[in-house]
Amino acid sequence: MGEYELGILTLIAWGVGTLAAHYVLGRMIAAVHARLSPHAEERILAGITDHRLLRFAVTVLKLLRILLWIAYALGVFQSFAFSAALVGSILHILHIAFAAAADLFVRPLFHLGEQAISLQFLLILVVIFIAVSLGATAVRRGLRRHLLSRLGIERGLQEALATGAGYIFLAVGGLIALDLVGLDLSTLALVAGALSIGIGFGLQNIANNFISGLILLIERPIKVGDRIEVGDVHGEVTKISARSTSVRTNDNIDIIVPNAELISGRVTNWSQRDRRVRFRMPVGVAYGTDVRLAMRLMEEAGSEVPEVLRNPAPAARFLAFGDSALELELRVWTVKRLHTKGRLVSDVNLAIYEKFDENDIAIPFPQRDLHLRSWPVPGESVLKVDPDSADDASDDVVQQRRKGVTTWRTSCFSIFLSTSLLP
Repeated sequence: MGEYELGILTLIAWGVGTLAAHYVLGRMIAAVHARLSPHAEERILAGITDHRLLRFAVTVLKLLRILLWIAYALGVFQSFAFSAALVGSILHILHIAFAAAADLFVRPLFHLGEQAISLQFLLILVVIFIAVSLGATAVRRGLRRHLLSRLGIERGLQEALATGAGYIFLAVGGLIALDLVGLDLSTLALVAGALSIGIGFGLQNIANNFISGLILLIERPIKVGDRIEVGDVHGEVTKISARSTSVRTNDNIDIIVPNAELISGRVTNWSQRDRRVRFRMPVGVAYGTDVRLAMRLMEEAGSEVPEVLRNPAPAARFLAFGDSALELELRVWTVKRLHTKGRLVSDVNLAIYEKFDENDIAIPFPQRDLHLRSWPVPGESVLKVDPDSADDASDDVVQQRRKGVTTWRTSCFSIFLSTSLLP
């Protein structure tokens, strides 16, 4: 086989290898895009914040695919005599550039104690900390999904234990990573001092929220799955992190609440120790209605709703005699509809309305009684003067009438002037 045929086979082999690598990289990019989909199945390492690492992986894979084709093009042009010198010059320039970059990469930037800090050292440190962070995420999700969920532990305690284990893994892994890269831990005293100054000047809120998050995980005044009210936020706790807590409202909106507000402020927890919650539905019936029958029908209507508990049973109460109706109230308990109060109230009210309609019990409209003490006769002034009153009272009435006539004349004159001046 001649040199020419060998060159052709080499180019074909490089082309086939480039196509195969291009296909593999394309499949990897498609797989990462599938993981970025909001409907993707949750896995242990799927909870990376904002999917930034996955987007970075897509960018790196696309860059590798471009570099792969550039290398193949350079190989093709190098095989021809007319372009071999040009390709050789390009490769020589790239070799010099890479050598300079490698020298800059390992050159010390500064010293931390006796440790020389270079770009290589920082890159290795970042890679190790990313790996430790992914490991902490894997530990947290793995414990929650494959161990704690099978032990029959309540959801809030599962989240607390898994999050605590993730923090411990992150702290221990970080110390081990620093020791692996050869950084003397005693030199961290300087960094700790700088951090303490930063916390003292501008990071008080972050430190406060972080400590409050630890308190929430240890004391557990609220936990994942609880229904809470804090300020004007009302919803279900979905996540408790180091700095903040996510609360999801019934509109499927996640509201981020700083942990310090949950510790220092007033928080209403609907389901801290007992998930049974009582709801009240006021009802008004017309006067003359058989109140005992209406109360019995209300209790029957509440019992027919599947989500209402039978123990404690629904209970009707006669509250007051209202202006337009007899005010009754139905009290029901539920566990399943803790996070959908509006739907439960709607179902119970609909059942009450149907019961009342079947038994001809009326729900009255608001009523008001209007009493007319007197009505002026046409042509007679509304102001009446008692003939037996004193003279000064008569004088006051006369003055009021004169003032009214004067005001009427002034108004008519103003209207005449305004209309006459119009164009």
